[in-house]
Amino acid sequence: DPGNLGTIIRIADWFGIDTIVCSEGCVDAYNSKTIQASMSSIANVKIIETDLIDFFRQHSKTPIFGTTLNGTNYNAIDFPKQGMKATEYEKIYILTFIKK
Repeated sequence: DPGNLGTIIRIADWFGIDTIVCSEGCVDAYNSKTIQASMSSIANVKIIETDLIDFFRQHSKTPIFGTTLNGTNYNAIDFPKQGMKATEYEKIYILTFIKK
């Protein structure tokens, strides 16, 4: 859903995340509904659509964090200087880079 990706972009921007990596087949980040839902945050967040297996291989030394409803509070984690957060949404995987 384009609106959901736009919301993810907006939230990523709010948290200071500068890059989102979407799996192939993800909704078009430049769909008019996505742009509208991002509320202009699309201008602040780089969007990459790629094969995630290849991407993981290229970034094998970068820590990856998963998300769950029963996990640790985001604010309670001492993240490294750089890492990735993996989110699965409707069988589409989205990675966001985390920088301190």
